[in-house]
Amino acid sequence: MKQINIWEYLMLDSFDVEMPFSKSKTEFISYSRKNNIPIDIPTEMQIVVKSKLLFLDVDFFISFQFNGERLIAITISPNTTVEGKTLDCRYKKIQKALENELGYPHNRLRSIMNLLDPDNRLSYWKKDGIKIEHYLLNRFGMEEIINITL
Repeated sequence: MKQINIWEYLMLDSFDVEMPFSKSKTEFISYSRKNNIPIDIPTEMQIVVKSKLLFLDVDFFISFQFNGERLIAITISPNTTVEGKTLDCRYKKIQKALENELGYPHNRLRSIMNLLDPDNRLSYWKKDGIKIEHYLLNRFGMEEIINITL
């Protein structure tokens, strides 16, 4: 099943609601409350939601980052920490779901590097000034992140 247009909104599967990227922070908060979506506002520039995405059985923390009223970025990470083969399996499952939505990543050379250094994988897609990245990074332990920059 497809999300339809990840370039314009995120489908929050847990709530069966589309979160358009075009909403201002005020509209975003109002829309969330109207649709019974629990939100956390840890800073003036950030709104966090917990939901399933991409029709996967994975709960994600989704951090919507604002500059004033304008949405500028979204950082998505699974809410559970896993390691080893479980992490590798989850990364591949999320990567496959992203490829179903977005097509093959733009960075073919990076695909080779991902095979050589599996602890530091990166795939990205670009369209109309929007960049979507999915990466696995070993900083202070393994982190898996999807980052959408608007």
